[in-house]
Amino acid sequence: MTEDSIGVVAIRADASLAMGTGHIMRCLALAKQLHRLSKSVTFYSRHQNGDLNGFLNDQGFPVKTLQATQPKPELGERQPYADWLGISWNADALEFSNHLRQEPADWVIVDHYALDARWERHVREKARRLLVIDDLADRPHDGDLLLDANWHPDMAKRYSDYVGSHVKMLLGPQYALLRPEFQKALLRKKVRKGDISKVLVFLGGSDPLNLTAVVLRTLISLNRQHLSIDIVGGRTNPHHAELQDLVRNLPDARYFHEVSNMAELIEKADLAIGGGGQAAWERILLGLPCISIPWADNQIPGTKALAEAGVLLSIDREEATENRLRIELERLLAKPDHVRKMSDRALTLSYEANANGPQRVVEAMKEQSR
Repeated sequence: MTEDSIGVVAIRADASLAMGTGHIMRCLALAKQLHRLSKSVTFYSRHQNGDLNGFLNDQGFPVKTLQATQPKPELGERQPYADWLGISWNADALEFSNHLRQEPADWVIVDHYALDARWERHVREKARRLLVIDDLADRPHDGDLLLDANWHPDMAKRYSDYVGSHVKMLLGPQYALLRPEFQKALLRKKVRKGDISKVLVFLGGSDPLNLTAVVLRTLISLNRQHLSIDIVGGRTNPHHAELQDLVRNLPDARYFHEVSNMAELIEKADLAIGGGGQAAWERILLGLPCISIPWADNQIPGTKALAEAGVLLSIDREEATENRLRIELERLLAKPDHVRKMSDRALTLSYEANANGPQRVVEAMKEQSR
């Protein structure tokens, strides 16, 4: 490899209706940055209901599809994340390693809540370097680099019991794996005054709890004629027909099956109603206030920390009823100063974050490759 080359990269990540699309989407942002310095970038993803294997191919990245039918997770494995993998960790490691024997990789990137140091130790024998992407901080890891781009008051302390001193940590929003479209949006960062005339609704790529429908019914009952609504259903959302029917009852609403201009939609909005995870940081980066409903367990700690920092309003999924949402929306509509402060705090919190996160990660990989 040349000094600036990363070599061959193999990315192990999945998407499904249960786990959503966030793992694949943040790996895709990194893959696009890597493409300039890598001989090849290949995704290795298991075939599941709601996977993004075809989408990745459309984005120009080859996908090696791992088999769908394998032994079930072993007893005692972490739930529900072991179920997300669909097989035992050692069966996954063996299958993936067999691929690496045929197509060796200089770097393996793994982003999967069901995999830990056991899988990583097995796989790193077949690759020169290993980058682990995580945000749970709930299990051991054994990579060369560990990336967690979320915000918590004590980032390093979260992993002190789970990684050795040899692991270089990439922690905090400055490493956020945001898509290239956000670079232009940052140059024209919108100043928000707190008045709400446009609402953006996006509850993740799959929204398995169909919270989008709850939000839309709330907006219909709110009956605010001046509100303009943009709704993003997500490419793997199974409820598109129902959502499109609900949208017809809103006077000024647009429904998107999937989008490639999320930064533009965030810029134009005055308030978002959304989930946690990667999409939350996209909103924070551009200072968009949000009512956040963390629908997955792994989204709860990060969303709670952001709510305590005052950048969003968090509602537990069990409490995300039409009545509760209506109360919170009416309160925010009546208090533009509070909405403006949420935006200001989001921008203050994200001062280190920018769309160069993928570039920073690639620079760390280059340093490790030397």
